[in-house]
Amino acid sequence: MARAATWARTFDTHDAVVVAEMADIVTDYYTEMYGTLAWRPLDELPKQAGNHDEHLDYAAQLAGHGVLDTVRQAFDTLAAMVCS
Repeated sequence: MARAATWARTFDTHDAVVVAEMADIVTDYYTEMYGTLAWRPLDELPKQAGNHDEHLDYAAQLAGHGVLDTVRQAFDTLAAMVCS
């Protein structure tokens, strides 16, 4: 997931993230914004190739998922590695 997120950072936020309907994405996080932020499908991104197939990680682990959920999971995973 970290490799996919690092690859996604090469895009402008508006290119990688979309506001999805709340009925389309189940998330544990709610904001004051109507809808929820979701990672765009791979085929909607401006470019689709990285140096080491990071785009495949993106497609498998981020695309179509809620942004806040995936970012929180990544932070939790990192914290578990540091605190172990």
